[in-house]
Amino acid sequence: MTRRPPPRRRRPDFRPVPVFEVDENPRELKKVRAAYPEEARRRGIQAKVTLSVEIRRNGWVRRAKVISVRPSSAKGFGFGKAAVAALKKYRFRAARYKGKPVDIVVRYIYRFELED
Repeated sequence: MTRRPPPRRRRPDFRPVPVFEVDENPRELKKVRAAYPEEARRRGIQAKVTLSVEIRRNGWVRRAKVISVRPSSAKGFGFGKAAVAALKKYRFRAARYKGKPVDIVVRYIYRFELED
């Protein structure tokens, strides 16, 4: 008699509500500081990373994707990778539609600034 493997657990579906339809935008509950790329720090380079962030109805980040890194001279130093890694550890209060938590995709700006 052959044994069947246990059924795989399905991840909950991700069905984002358009940003313009939500009653309440997501709010940060837990922020994580991104590791500043060491070579960029040595060279005094700062950056602004714009990301597309998928936030589940439970407040966890499903996926984060880099849209742009500005200024263009900051590309290639790892700012995007560092921002994505940090955002995956964030926790949000979910967006709400008609009083219920919903999935959403938002644009998020992560700034890398050197302190004086």
